[in-house]
Amino acid sequence: MISGIHHICIKAYGPEQYQKTLCFYRDLLGFEIVRHNASSAMLNAGNTLIELFDNADREYEKGVIQHIALACDDVDGLFAKIKEAGYPIIKEPRDIVLAMDRELKARIAFLQGACGEEIELFQEK
Repeated sequence: MISGIHHICIKAYGPEQYQKTLCFYRDLLGFEIVRHNASSAMLNAGNTLIELFDNADREYEKGVIQHIALACDDVDGLFAKIKEAGYPIIKEPRDIVLAMDRELKARIAFLQGACGEEIELFQEK
């Protein structure tokens, strides 16, 4: 039986992109490193782990997974910090209402991580 998502894997293209990606998740987003070696790390993302390697065989374009949505309590503050650090912005913060069986109100923003991964900052209201 599945109990949840254990981790999300991101493969950086070499040591330079790996360090930039590690700094993005560790320093900007505040994820704590829980395991590591010279070329990989696992970072605690709250209810899952981000697994990072430096061994991609090429730089990747956007694939089948559209984005990683990160739950946060201050979309605007975190967005400003990431934007100030110079990461590409996809969509500025905005309020949304998802019409589902029960309405879901949220504040969201989209940006690009250090490996080109699309990240959604998601704050339920």
